[in-house]
Amino acid sequence: MANSTKTQKKKTRKRQAEIARRKAQLRRRRLVAASVLGVSVLAAVLVGMVVLARNGGEEKAKELAPQPTGFTPGPGKMCLEPDVETPAREYPGPPPPVIDPARRYIANINIYTYGVVKVELLAKEAPWAVNSFVFLACDGQYTSSMFIRLVDTPHMKILQGGDGLRNDGTGHPYGGAGFPDELEVAKREGYRRGMLAMANSGPDTNGSQFFFVIQDSPGIPPNYTVFGRVIEGMEHLDRVFQVGTPAANGDGQPARNVYVEWVTIEEDPPSQPPPQSTDGAEASAG
Repeated sequence: MANSTKTQKKKTRKRQAEIARRKAQLRRRRLVAASVLGVSVLAAVLVGMVVLARNGGEEKAKELAPQPTGFTPGPGKMCLEPDVETPAREYPGPPPPVIDPARRYIANINIYTYGVVKVELLAKEAPWAVNSFVFLACDGQYTSSMFIRLVDTPHMKILQGGDGLRNDGTGHPYGGAGFPDELEVAKREGYRRGMLAMANSGPDTNGSQFFFVIQDSPGIPPNYTVFGRVIEGMEHLDRVFQVGTPAANGDGQPARNVYVEWVTIEEDPPSQPPPQSTDGAEASAG
């Protein structure tokens, strides 16, 4: 037992060190890109992001409120740049409405060394799930998070991730107080290839963890909210799935570490004006 505990602690420390290294790599990559472009506006935005990350976290937490049963459209939310500064953390509860289900939302999920998976989020069918995912993505919750479960059985083929808090499948950003299940799509269609769904530990316990359906999975009961569909990059998920799992029953951790490097959110029509380029202004002035 003592040796087992030491081994587990060693694995945990190694995993945490790897996550920190990934975040540092991404920060350096963005800083290099900014210096190459030589755009002062971009530099100012990056500085502003750091200030918001350090000073705005408590304000975001204070804005979180108990959830009503219905969903009232929010003002809209998008984040075209990944947040690599804000550490994953717990919140007092699920966020209030920030998305507007009348708009279209696209998530760009970059899997380190594999590529970007583009997902259309189902804001009309699952507004609470999409609202939480967008909020957490824009707050950096998924940056350098791991895929912590791979299931490859005859009736279920999925990849599970989203535990940015602990990266072991036990983390919950809202302390276990989840938002409501939205099971319309699951009951109507089941779990088909390319779907993105919430993982949970029982009714209405949704947090940050999600799973991709790699192949049609009739073995999954309709208890998990489907809130997105892959529209590009399914081949990247197929390659990740080929990593396999050492678990004898086909249900366990991937055979090697696979990371979500960052997530960005597109919104159409955008609730925020696009950033203006100074180049165009200078050209028209000349």
